[in-house]
Amino acid sequence: MQHTPTAQQRDAELGIEVPASGSGLRSRRRPVWVAAGVLCLVLGALGGVGLYGQATASQTVVQVLRPVSRGEVIEPGDLGVVTIGSAPGVSVVPGDRVADLVGSTARRDLTERSLLPDGAVGDPDVADGQVHVGLKLAPGRLPLADLPPGTEVILVPVVGPNGTEPSHNAAVPAVVATTAIASADGTAMVLDVSVPREQAELVARLAATDNLSLIRVG
Repeated sequence: MQHTPTAQQRDAELGIEVPASGSGLRSRRRPVWVAAGVLCLVLGALGGVGLYGQATASQTVVQVLRPVSRGEVIEPGDLGVVTIGSAPGVSVVPGDRVADLVGSTARRDLTERSLLPDGAVGDPDVADGQVHVGLKLAPGRLPLADLPPGTEVILVPVVGPNGTEPSHNAAVPAVVATTAIASADGTAMVLDVSVPREQAELVARLAATDNLSLIRVG
């Protein structure tokens, strides 16, 4: 009976060298898997560095939670804190200062959900030659319309509720410094006005005897 040569025998007769079964496949694949493993390690390290950099660049800053007009006093709940990433060139206030800002005065209009710029809240701005005087006016002694800070007004001496005559009859020009708010007992409106320094004592005396009325200009 004639014996049929196998494929390996035919290759041997032709001088073709055949590697052992599977050995060539393993030798070709092993470097590929090693390279892939090294690449995964590198990418993982780079990702970790990126996350670390992002975490270290984040910062907690003060955010405006409710709209505040210029001249208004900052109350609890007006400001909060928010965490942001790196913001080069953006003026912000560190979040750990938020409690210290309560009771300060807004030096500009503050928009809800905006980041609080450094210097936007602090002591009231007083122009040279001017002073701030606090007023407590009964209903009917000031307009019902809003009087935002910066509104020009005239302080007019009037007869008091008990018929007391004012000690001075000349009107005094003034500028609203803080938004009028209701007094603690709800019987009057309180606000600060900016007046010339030389007339501050007069205005304070008229206010103390309830001999003032406030008129909006324009």
